[in-house]
Amino acid sequence: MVLDFGETCLIITANEEEDSLEVRAAQRPDTAGFVNVNECEPWTRFVGKKFGWGWLTINQLGAWDGLMLGFEAAAPQIMLHVTDSSIRVGVIG
Repeated sequence: MVLDFGETCLIITANEEEDSLEVRAAQRPDTAGFVNVNECEPWTRFVGKKFGWGWLTINQLGAWDGLMLGFEAAAPQIMLHVTDSSIRVGVIG
């Protein structure tokens, strides 16, 4: 998954062996093969809004298995988490 914030993008992938997230920043990565979800729920609520905050979640085994994001607010509004080696997206609140 690529979250495009203009000059910088976050690339989020699932580590299948650990059921964890790997997050890295990049400048204009190659997005060939990715699906644009700008017009899909729940992303339509957040596209174009200023990114404010991000939180990583850690499971009982010490792996980063979730990422919460807040847009134009200091409260989490969307969560990405790894389940069965796939990234799932949920809305908070």
